[in-house]
Amino acid sequence: MDLRFVLACLKINNNLERTGDIADGIAKFVLNIKLEPAQQLVANTRIKEMYDTGIEMLKDVMTAFEKEDTSIARTVLKRMKY
Repeated sequence: MDLRFVLACLKINNNLERTGDIADGIAKFVLNIKLEPAQQLVANTRIKEMYDTGIEMLKDVMTAFEKEDTSIARTVLKRMKY
């Protein structure tokens, strides 16, 4: 059980680092384009909605991890849209 916990933590850490790298790339891209196209890009991609949903899901994941509650984790998985 302890080994599974450690492996899960390592996988979560890896995914969080990858997410951070992707967010960094997006931020650099947005900074390099002019203001008007950036506003249109944000509107067309619904990035604000995705950001808000991602933050809510991350909070739920952290709560599930802290409480060791798999039912909360399952609700996060159900919210994912592929």
